[in-house]
Amino acid sequence: MSLLTSRESKHYINIIAVDPTDQNKNKGMFRISVPEGTPEAIQRDYETPDKQKGTKWEIRHSKVEGTITNLAFWEGKFGELIHVTVGNNGENVTISLGTSSVYGEDFMKRLPNINLAKVVSFEPYCFKNDEKKLIRGISIKQDGEKIQNYYFDSDKKKALHGLPEPEGETDDYTKDDWRIHFLKVRKFLVEQTKKMALEKFPEQPEPGIEYPTEDSGKQIPF
Repeated sequence: MSLLTSRESKHYINIIAVDPTDQNKNKGMFRISVPEGTPEAIQRDYETPDKQKGTKWEIRHSKVEGTITNLAFWEGKFGELIHVTVGNNGENVTISLGTSSVYGEDFMKRLPNINLAKVVSFEPYCFKNDEKKLIRGISIKQDGEKIQNYYFDSDKKKALHGLPEPEGETDDYTKDDWRIHFLKVRKFLVEQTKKMALEKFPEQPEPGIEYPTEDSGKQIPF
């Protein structure tokens, strides 16, 4: 079900991967905070990275679809965020993705291949593979086809369009070497996404405005 066709406009939403209260644990979901007592709302107890605990009531949806109407970056309490505003039939929601999260990186890697004039769908996923490893990400589709990674050729196993590649022999790489490499990749993706955001959506809000953190439960102040 599309969130855009079932909720009020201008909502701030993010992704929850696995919640122990869910019956279906192998599925990522979009979530939106609502007042207690809202029909179909699910209670979730949470703890933020700075150890603050709280309870929220949420409506959850498996998919958001519409056209991208704005891209913006914010420095949140727990790191940098990409806010992707999606519109459908006069309604708008803003998806919040951490640049250091797999969901944010998935989006940034595929953004240049998205036709901004067409409807696009976002569907997070979360499951365990045969090796019991947790696999998370976000599937992005347009015209029924998955949007591919703009910066990597999966067949040739080759980086594209300037994406940083590991330097030297990777057989000798330590965990710190890989950490540095992935930081370079993330920095590159953020820089490229910011360039595209300013090119396609030049009217950005004023800097210095405080925006809600992931677990604040507030709506973005439009």
